[in-house]
Amino acid sequence: MANELEVKILDINKAEVESVLVENNATKIQDTKLEVYWYGVKDRTESPEWFLRIRRYKDGKNEVTWKGKSTILGLSRTHKEINFLTDQLEPVKDLLHPPYLL
Repeated sequence: MANELEVKILDINKAEVESVLVENNATKIQDTKLEVYWYGVKDRTESPEWFLRIRRYKDGKNEVTWKGKSTILGLSRTHKEINFLTDQLEPVKDLLHPPYLL
């Protein structure tokens, strides 16, 4: 299983960051708009044991992700993920809408 490192950086100068990346021979690998749908156990207030996410990319690709309970270590968190692609978004959304899910 691959590990993913996700970083959020707030309040940046986008043009300046892009300029530095280009100067360092970085290549843009994706430029997309996402629709994101989240699913979890209904009426849960504490940290969830799992949740599901569907991402729809502007190129029509749909990615379904199951994420296990997060483990917090300092300022970071980790969790197991299972991902798969589907070309049928609506049936997957219908599947995830039974009464016990959000």
